[in-house]
Amino acid sequence: MSARRVLVVDDDADMSAMLARHLESEGMAVVAATGGRAALKALMSQEFDVVVTDLVMDEVGGLDVLAAAARCQPAPRVILMTAFGTLETAIEALRQGAYDYLAKPFKLAEVTVAVGRALEDRRLRRENERLRTEVERRQGLERLLGRSRIMLETVSQIRAVAESDASVLLLG
Repeated sequence: MSARRVLVVDDDADMSAMLARHLESEGMAVVAATGGRAALKALMSQEFDVVVTDLVMDEVGGLDVLAAAARCQPAPRVILMTAFGTLETAIEALRQGAYDYLAKPFKLAEVTVAVGRALEDRRLRRENERLRTEVERRQGLERLLGRSRIMLETVSQIRAVAESDASVLLLG
């Protein structure tokens, strides 16, 4: 398995450095960014599995970092953290695509667990995508036998409805 890459973002340099040291001690490759603007630059130049970001920061906030992470391919899982948390802000963060939400102050063990779950979720989603691609490759339309006009028309009809959720009955 490749290195588990984590981006830690907080406008408090001491907090981002402390979290980075902790996650590195847990065997992760960590980049610490002081502030949202630095996080956006890191997201544009590197691939991360997980982003742990403060919600409330000057200029570029955690929701901006979340939105930028969502545009990455593949998108990292984002964990938001804040000292100003309410149930409403947690719900809004999750609605906007955050994987998890941590209220400050928190124990470092909570960060480890949250990042571990996010890494496992990302691994499972990537594995799921790989398996889907493999199944499609093995059982795709190119595996059908026959090159007659009727068979080619049938394959064309299958392709036309393949992406829909409609039930289709082919007779022949």
